[in-house]
Amino acid sequence: RTLVERLACHGALAEVDGLDAALINVVVSNGVAQLWGLVSSDAQRHAAQVAAENTSGVRSVENNLGQVPAWIWGE
Repeated sequence: RTLVERLACHGALAEVDGLDAALINVVVSNGVAQLWGLVSSDAQRHAAQVAAENTSGVRSVENNLGQVPAWIWGE
């Protein structure tokens, strides 16, 4: 699998509890993973970054994830 596949919906990000990986876009260039999308907590934002950092082939992570309040999602 490609590096993007190892990170995206069916990869490391899909394994993060409570995180909807379908709401995150991953762009990878020369081992630099950029995360774009929305999460509902700081903990999810951090967990997504850690999952990306621990993916083989990723040299660094640019975390551009935005946070919206949980009530937006109806929680």
